[in-house]
Amino acid sequence: MSGPAYGERVFDDDLKTKLFTTDLATPIVWKYDKAVTVASYFIMGANNDSSYPERMPIAWKLYGSSDGVSWDLVDTQSLETPKVVYNYSERYAVLSEPVTYSYFKLEVTAPSAYQFADILLLSKEYY
Repeated sequence: MSGPAYGERVFDDDLKTKLFTTDLATPIVWKYDKAVTVASYFIMGANNDSSYPERMPIAWKLYGSSDGVSWDLVDTQSLETPKVVYNYSERYAVLSEPVTYSYFKLEVTAPSAYQFADILLLSKEYY
């Protein structure tokens, strides 16, 4: 895993930890031991989303790669800041078609300071 300081916290399966950063220039990159198929994913909010709704990611790009060098754009999201936010709010996205990769990269492009607790990649649609 590479990315902003404390980026490993988004992979620890613990909603009590989180990544908070103002570093939009550094994407979060992670690798699985073998290729995984992804059809949908969650970006799980943090413990104080209701106090800082402006920190919720509202624009990002998700990429996949077989080698960690050449990247394919998997998904792009551009959302509005929600009017009502609860702690641990989630962002859920369904890919247009499932993809299979060993490496993934998340580039958050807005807001300028963001936070979230976990990224969960799913092999099927959740809802």
